[in-house]
This record gives sequence, structure tokens and C-alpha cells, in this order.
Amino acid sequence: MPHAAAPPGAPVPADQLPGTHVTPDLDVPHPQAENLVFCATATLAWTALCRLLGGPVLLAPGASPVAAAIVSALDATAGRLFGAPPLVDETSCVARAGARTRAFLDDVRAEIARKLGDDVAASLLDAGEAPDLFVAYALLRKVLRFATPFATSRDLSFRGTPVRSFGNWFTEEAAHLLAPRAEQVTVHHYTGPEHFTLELATLTPDDRVIVARLPPGPTFAATVASALATLRVGAAPLDAEERLEIPAIRFDVLRRFDELYGCVLGNPGFTGRALGDFRQRIDFALDEAGAVLVSEAEIEELDLADEPPRRFVCDGPFLVALQRRGAPIPYLAAWIDNAELLVPA
Repeated sequence: MPHAAAPPGAPVPADQLPGTHVTPDLDVPHPQAENLVFCATATLAWTALCRLLGGPVLLAPGASPVAAAIVSALDATAGRLFGAPPLVDETSCVARAGARTRAFLDDVRAEIARKLGDDVAASLLDAGEAPDLFVAYALLRKVLRFATPFATSRDLSFRGTPVRSFGNWFTEEAAHLLAPRAEQVTVHHYTGPEHFTLELATLTPDDRVIVARLPPGPTFAATVASALATLRVGAAPLDAEERLEIPAIRFDVLRRFDELYGCVLGNPGFTGRALGDFRQRIDFALDEAGAVLVSEAEIEELDLADEPPRRFVCDGPFLVALQRRGAPIPYLAAWIDNAELLVPA
């Protein structure tokens, strides 16, 4: 069985994973030696919010360029969300927005139980009743199982680190599984051990599990597009004698879009209201039995009647001064208005 989704409260905050970047869209630079993670739930919640607002989210003048860039990225991904075929099928997700009434929150939970199962915990849907405020929420669940579980090992060295893996190789006790395991793997592309594209068949044929080794492109979108471009009709299955070994993946990460916190809306009927907490959780496992994804996102309205928590983030012009105590002026003063004097990331 694939790993079950972690219980509520277990995700690791994204800012505690310095080597991993959770992005709301694919069109971001693809740096070396950094993990990148994208899931459409942030866009699903954003699209639900747009429906509530009656159109695209409009930020009032004064929003930071970073906030505007995230809004633009979410809008761009939203434009591809409901294409043909859509990025996410209707039966696998719930996406709603409305006033934070008890009836609305209960209705969303009931829809999750009806469509996705009673065992799916809406861990982010924890907003209390506040009828004067809005909330947008989305949950996506996918369970993709292999008909024949693959072999497992704990001996794979990934960049020098021993990791758990799964795949297909000969063992005396499971020699009879070599062929059925190999038949689950389609080889779409191979030019060498560091450049190939595979597809792992599951019991859900409308969803594809693609594994590729290839050089990263200049952007994450370019890397993904390069892999998808190698998929071809009529590709041959893996030969039973060929070795397949894929690292098992398991992560549960929580991304907060603090860049949008406090951004004031300019949408008619919502002018002057502001975005509050915007969180996305991505809980994913890929192992010998299949893939399990449970992801959710929630956008709350900021209650302007409450004093918002203070934030001390120098992401715009700021002053640094060094002064001897009691002296009339500092002995060093620097006004920082661009990144030329800052240490590059």
C-alpha cells in the first residue's frame, strides 16, 4: 500500500526546507541542486476566489511587485486549469468560495466526504465562523495504484545519500513478477542512463505517472515541457531483463503565500477588503505500490477590524545606520533602494 497521507498538523513549513521551493506556477527559473514542487490546488482555490469576486483578483494600487507577480502567475495557471482535458478532473477535487458561515463550511466538508471519501481530512479548512469574511478553499485527492507492486531496496545512492527505492530487478523469490512489473513500464525515450522518459501504468488509466531523467531547462516549465515532448504513441514496454530503480518519494509540505498577506482588493463590491492567510499543503508519496496525492489550499480574508500581526520584512527601500550612543549623527548611514549593494542569493 502507498503511504497514507500524514495526519493534520504534520506538514513541514516550506521555509524549513532551504533546498526546496514550492511554486504556484511552473514558469519560474530552474536552478541547479534545488527541488521544485508545483501543485494545482493553489490555482484551484484562486479560481474559486475569482468566481466569488466576479472576475480576476484586482489588487489596489500600492501592492508590491512580488505580490503582483504571484497574482499574475496564478492567473496564468488558472487560464490552463479548465482546458481540454482539464488539469484536474472534477471527481477528484473540491473548490469552493463563499462567506465564512457555518452552513458554508459544513457544506464544503460534506462535499469533500461525498466526492473524495470520509477519510480525507480537510486540515486547512479550520477557519471559524465569520459571516462577514470570505474564504476560498480547494482540495485535490489522487490515489494511483500499480496492479503489481514493484520490488523495493534500501541500497540506492542518490547523489551520495542512501535512499529507499523501488523498481524491477531479478530476485529468486520474485522471479515470476519480473514480466508483469516490466509490462507496467513504458519506455518513451532513451538516449543513455541520464536521459530517458518512462511512464508507469496504474489502475487509473486517465492519469499518467511520468518519470524522466534529463538536463534541467532554464525554467521549470521548460524542463517539464522537454520531458512531455518525448512521450510518444506506440512506445515499447520495459524489457524484463532491464533494471529499473526509482527513489521512493515522501513529503508533506506547507507553503504560506505571505507575499499576498494584507494586499487590499480593488474588485467592485470588495474594494478595501484584504487578503489574509493563503496556505497550500502538498502531501505526496510515490513508492512500490503507487502514488498518493492529497493537496489543499485555503485563502482567508483579512479581518481589518482586528489588529493584524506585525511584519518586519525589508523587501523594499530601507535605511541602515551605525551610531555611537549619544552622538548627534551616525558614523555610517546607508539607504538601500536596489539590490546592487546586497548579497546575491
